[in-house]
Amino acid sequence: MNVSQPVKWTLGLGLVLMGGLLCLEYFALSESMGPVKRTFVRTNPGQGIHVPGRRVSLSAATDSSFRPRPERAEAIKAGPEADAGHVNLQAWADGIGAADMPAALQYLQDHEFGDTGLNVLTMLIRRWAQGDARAAARWVEQMPAGEARRKAMDAVAIIWANQELAAAIDWVSQAPEGDERQGAVKSVAYEAARTAPLAALQLAFEIPASAGRDALIRHATLQWASSDPAMAAAWADQIADEKLREQILAGIATVWGDVDLMAAAKLVECSIAPGRQQDNAVVGIVQRWAQKEPEMGAACVEQFPDGNAKQAALENVVKLWAEKDVQQVVNWLNSLPDGSTRDTAAAVFSTWLTPASPVLAARWAECIGADSARSRQMALVAQWL
Repeated sequence: MNVSQPVKWTLGLGLVLMGGLLCLEYFALSESMGPVKRTFVRTNPGQGIHVPGRRVSLSAATDSSFRPRPERAEAIKAGPEADAGHVNLQAWADGIGAADMPAALQYLQDHEFGDTGLNVLTMLIRRWAQGDARAAARWVEQMPAGEARRKAMDAVAIIWANQELAAAIDWVSQAPEGDERQGAVKSVAYEAARTAPLAALQLAFEIPASAGRDALIRHATLQWASSDPAMAAAWADQIADEKLREQILAGIATVWGDVDLMAAAKLVECSIAPGRQQDNAVVGIVQRWAQKEPEMGAACVEQFPDGNAKQAALENVVKLWAEKDVQQVVNWLNSLPDGSTRDTAAAVFSTWLTPASPVLAARWAECIGADSARSRQMALVAQWL
């Protein structure tokens, strides 16, 4: 279709006028809304979240004075979806802040979620205690007796003991008598053993005698012995239970032996009655020295009084030393004066040699001075010849 020139000009002018009106309307709308900017949310590690024009402290997330918003409280009360399994329940718990803890914990306490719910409840209590142990402890105190309360008490006790030991000790010591209290006391004591072993031991004796209590005492005394073995030994020597006392002293001696072999051996000799316990303690001490400094260990063993403990120590020194350097063992044996020490060491060395070289083992057996000991050793070697 042909369009005349005037019509074309008319249409063009109309389009230009419409475009102008649209531009004016756009600028008017923009001016009423104000300038438009892009907003970036950035984090500054350790200093919260920064949003242009606003500062939000991360510490607010753990402030127990905060209260959940009404809509947040309703969401917590609603809990996870009806078909919640482990994943959904965990995801729901991950979004719980300190201000929402009471409502969330109450929800978990009021519903049956089995082991998963118990684990999530314990996790939330632990998280709350990290930010506010006192508030978490107060909430735990009002829980009904049972496994959930016991686990919650243990969780708070452990975290609080690492934050403020004196307050944690005071809390568990004032708890009602029973298994829950004993468990919480034990939890605090184990944490205290690293930095305050005497306090841990005092707590241990608040627990009725049991294998668990004795294990705690051994743990705490060994922690103490690693920094002050003499004081730990002096304390342990006052334990009335003879069996427990000797077990503890044997453990202390083993730790002490790492830094002072003779002091440790003296402790064993004076504080542990002759017998298997004493022999085992001596062996434990000597084994450590034989592995790192066998010559020093052998020199110390020479000074032990004759008896089962000395024989057990010599056996360990010679065997461990021979595994490292046979020639050094030979040189040491040749340097020993005639007597029981040399006879015992020669017999041990002969036994060690027998499987690989029975002929050489027989020669060392012949070097034993005591007739009876020499005969016994020759009989053993003869089985391999």
